Amino acid sequence: MPRPVPFGAIRHEIAFDIPNQLLAGGALDAVTAMAPRYAFEVEDMYYVAHTVHTGASATKTFTLKRTVDTVATLVVAVAAVGVNGAVVSGATLTAGNGKYADTDTLTVSLNAGTAFTLGAGTLYVRVRQLQQDPAG
Repeated sequence: MPRPVPFGAIRHEIAFDIPNQLLAGGALDAVTAMAPRYAFEVEDMYYVAHTVHTGASATKTFTLKRTVDTVATLVVAVAAVGVNGAVVSGATLTAGNGKYADTDTLTVSLNAGTAFTLGAGTLYVRVRQLQQDPAG
C-alpha cells in the first residue's frame, strides 16, 4: 500500500524525456498507460529544451490524460525553444480532471502538429500527492 501523506502537501515532478524522434514524428503517445499507483493531483506541466529546436513554424501540443480524460495541454512552438534551457510553461489545465486515483493511468500524447527538424527536451508534470485510499 502506498504511504499515507503524514503532513502538509508533498509535491514532486514526474519527468518524461522527449527525444527528437518524437518531435519529428506525427501524432503518437510518448507515454502510454503508465500506472503511478498513488493518488495525486496535477498542478502544472512545462517543457525544458535540451537543445536548440529547429523547424519552420514547428509546433507540437502535449496532452496529458488520466485514463482517457484530458487533464492538461501545453503547446511548444519553435520560437519559444530557440536556446538551450528554454522553458515553455503555461499549460492549460482542464478543471476537475486533474485528480488521479491509486488505480488511474497516465498517458502523454503529442499531436501531429508541424514537425521539428531538430530538438529534444524534458516534459515535467508537477503533482501534489493526495491522501491514499486505505483499501488500496
